[in-house]
Amino acid sequence: MPFLAAAIAPAGAAEAIFALEGAQMVARGADGAKLAPGDLAGATVHLGDVGTGVYTLRIDAVIADPAPGPTILYDLSVQTPGSDGWQKLCEPDPQGRTTAIAVPGSWAEDRFVHGAPGDFTFACTAGARGKCLRLGYLPWAATPAGESMAPYHAACTRMMRADYCGDGTPHTVNGVEVQLFDRAGIIPHTGSDFGSFEAAWGPDGAVCIAHARVPAFPREAILRACPRLAAAGPCTEDAIWTRPGALLGNRS
Repeated sequence: MPFLAAAIAPAGAAEAIFALEGAQMVARGADGAKLAPGDLAGATVHLGDVGTGVYTLRIDAVIADPAPGPTILYDLSVQTPGSDGWQKLCEPDPQGRTTAIAVPGSWAEDRFVHGAPGDFTFACTAGARGKCLRLGYLPWAATPAGESMAPYHAACTRMMRADYCGDGTPHTVNGVEVQLFDRAGIIPHTGSDFGSFEAAWGPDGAVCIAHARVPAFPREAILRACPRLAAAGPCTEDAIWTRPGALLGNRS
């Protein structure tokens, strides 16, 4: 279960009320005083998951994150409706952590939406969404120029999955390193000798493709599956500034 969309509810026996401030879970006692983030470790929260009943979530650890995105990671276990056992909400990420990021809003058809007040989602750091959040692509925030960052986050998740056609089909394998940059300056293009330019990306997939990320998914097969990319022609690093719809590029 990589993501859990839920409405915030009181924790335990109303000992604290949970809310989300940015990407941080905040609990306040009956006197309104805010608990320190570390005090949430060991707490259980009852969550009403959309369409499937009430889950019990346990916060096993609260971890400060040095990444440029959200500053708090949560190691979470979940007890599903009708079950007495606990299981980790997230798979281990590249650092071996079973952590998640609290995201205000929810997801619909692979897009971030603000949703109803109080709705939130957990994005696992092992997944594409969590990785993009940790890079600083926060879909509820704005770029330095005041643009919504939601399309950048969507483009980043397509890039992470090598979802060239934008249909949800990944074309990569675990462990392949990539380097990215974007036209908003969230991750600036500084020039690099890391790999070679792979593709330019928008929220609906690749805008153009220079080469495929892994040999198991050759470029020719990708172009056959996605004719719009075949028609896009040559693809170079300046595509993120010159191609309509391009927001970020990557090297691999």
